[in-house]
Amino acid sequence: MVRRRWWETGERSIEDEAAAFVAAGLAFQLDQGLFAANQVVVFRGDLRLGDRRVAAEVRYPPAYADDEPVVVYAPDLPIGRHRGRDGLLCLDHPVLGETSGMGGPEAVTRAERLWWLWDNDRAQLGEEEAPAPDPRANQYLHDESSAVTLRDVDVSGLDEGNMRVNLVSLRPFRGGVTFVSATAPRQRDLAVEANRAVLGGNLPVGGFWRRGARAPEGFDAPAVYSWARANAADLLEQATNLAEVDRGLRHMAEIPALVGFVYPDEGPGRGEVHDQWLFLVVEHDNSVSLPRPILLSEDERWVRQPQLRPLADKKVGLIGAGALGSPLAASLARAGVGSHVLVDHDLFLAGNRVRHELDLADVGNAKVGALASHMHRIDPWLTQVAIASARFGGATSSSAADVQRLDDRVAEMLADCDLIVNASAHTATGYHVSRLARHLGIDVVHTWVSAGAWGGRVLVQSSDSGCALCLAWAQVEPVAGVDRVPEVADDPDVREVLERGCGDPTFTGPGFELLDAAAAAARVVVQCLLGGDGYPARDFDLVTLNFRDRTSARPSAVYSALPIHPKCSICNG
Repeated sequence: MVRRRWWETGERSIEDEAAAFVAAGLAFQLDQGLFAANQVVVFRGDLRLGDRRVAAEVRYPPAYADDEPVVVYAPDLPIGRHRGRDGLLCLDHPVLGETSGMGGPEAVTRAERLWWLWDNDRAQLGEEEAPAPDPRANQYLHDESSAVTLRDVDVSGLDEGNMRVNLVSLRPFRGGVTFVSATAPRQRDLAVEANRAVLGGNLPVGGFWRRGARAPEGFDAPAVYSWARANAADLLEQATNLAEVDRGLRHMAEIPALVGFVYPDEGPGRGEVHDQWLFLVVEHDNSVSLPRPILLSEDERWVRQPQLRPLADKKVGLIGAGALGSPLAASLARAGVGSHVLVDHDLFLAGNRVRHELDLADVGNAKVGALASHMHRIDPWLTQVAIASARFGGATSSSAADVQRLDDRVAEMLADCDLIVNASAHTATGYHVSRLARHLGIDVVHTWVSAGAWGGRVLVQSSDSGCALCLAWAQVEPVAGVDRVPEVADDPDVREVLERGCGDPTFTGPGFELLDAAAAAARVVVQCLLGGDGYPARDFDLVTLNFRDRTSARPSAVYSALPIHPKCSICNG
């Protein structure tokens, strides 16, 4: 495929760029050899500060004609901020202006100004640059696909000690820190076993850690290893000895030596400082790697959605963990709802995967158990995810004497919820949930999709609005003075899927429509839980969703009232 390059579009030309450098008094020249061999545009020259010179190159991106800015590389520029390990300069901060469409001469001018500010007026640079940190952690060359998670690991005031990482895999090195102890300046064990719920595996590897006044030098693993041998030889020796003992006891030559360095790094805001970790893995053949540290803190989960923080104290009971309930549960976990009750009787099988939050790794597991584990991986600070593998309100395959006892146990689990969500897609279950909620005085969000997932509904059953049975009555006998319930689109040709026989029917319909319905339901759940605190309050009872019909796919939503129906035996009983 032959594509026009940016200089062939008629928008900009290489000649114009060269002329612009000359007009700005900048001695930057096109790298003719690189252009002839690779059709890449790079202008080379020197950044200037008084009599000082530093070599630099200006690289033009393929989307330059579409206002993608150029970038400047100056590996030897003597500045301590806004320069990556490879020499890429960060020129996008307010003191230097917006970068959209930035050309070569402007980029060089900005780079020279950055250099001048660093040397002559750092206070001014600090006042006017973007309020973002420039952490050293971003500059290390970590091993691809590696990760070591540290959930709420706080070693403030501690200098060194022992640690354990429970690995999911050795290569790449992936796991979670599940034990940290301090030996100086005092003995202390930190309770971090909860890290198993983040990325912990079954292969424990021990090691040692130490605090330093500054970050380990070097960018790649060999350079950091060389620094460690010069500055922490005793720590490396302890880790190596421990690994040799472990290899012998477990007959595993692959057990590596592990050391961790704690150092002060900038963040989360500019000028703020936090403890950062760097892990060094030394294999039995002395090959080395830097697994990527992943620091998780409880406050971190609210940075991107601060308005949802009150959800941490809420508890939601979910009936139905299927194609609609599972993405809804995941959305609520991501939103930060602190506690959950999951109720579903079914197993996760291969056919479910096309419309379910889970994947083939969970085939054969109970949906509620697998989904609970998935939710803990989404939000490891969940207070509780209680599960009940049961068809709420239905007969079970266990002994007849256990049927009512199991139903009562589920009802007790739901009794202290702030909200119940019915995503069971089962009419009788919906009525059963409605009746229990009226008895408990708890609001319910009922949610369904129509045949073929062409549409759906979200109904809020509150003290002054109708229940699932009220909705059924309203569709045949509208309440006087209340608008008729909006129609929901159905696929007239929908087929049942009886993968496991007639006792386990489902229907055809694409998963992305169910995701839309789950997102709408999650939005309503959050509105109910927060009641206008940081998120818009609810001013409706029923949401009618239509995603498509035979000729179009134009999603729409209608918001309406649904009062208690006078013929509803649940609400008027």
